[in-house]
Amino acid sequence: MLDEARAQNHDFPNLEFLHNVAIDLRPIPSNTIDFVYSNIVLQHMPAERQRSYIGEFCRVLRPGGVAVFQTPSRYDFATLSGWIAFIVGNRLLNVARRTIHGKHAVMEFHALAKDDVLAILGKGGMSVAEIERYDVTGPAFVSYRYYAVRR
Repeated sequence: MLDEARAQNHDFPNLEFLHNVAIDLRPIPSNTIDFVYSNIVLQHMPAERQRSYIGEFCRVLRPGGVAVFQTPSRYDFATLSGWIAFIVGNRLLNVARRTIHGKHAVMEFHALAKDDVLAILGKGGMSVAEIERYDVTGPAFVSYRYYAVRR
């Protein structure tokens, strides 16, 4: 994916794509990034790791920098799949996921409450410009995409 991103954006010399295997964004200095974008990534991290990464988004953005990211907020109890995900949980769902997709293709889903996200953004010096319902996680979850600007 990094090779493809570089190939598709070779006309933009100020873009840098980096593969980060750390549990934070430590390789990126504070207040240096103009734009952070994350889509269908945070949802695969436990809530504590999501909290950490959203805090890191705030840290690395320069004043005026923008973060756009998505994460599920809660189970959608208006759907059968929401109830199943809530009752069964990732541990048992992973058995089915391994059977269907193979043992190396299991991707868990985790929610982080909207109020928690807003608290992290506020603490990180961010102003929330917009929140939109964005259910890309599937029918088991209510998800949002957040647009925030570093003050």
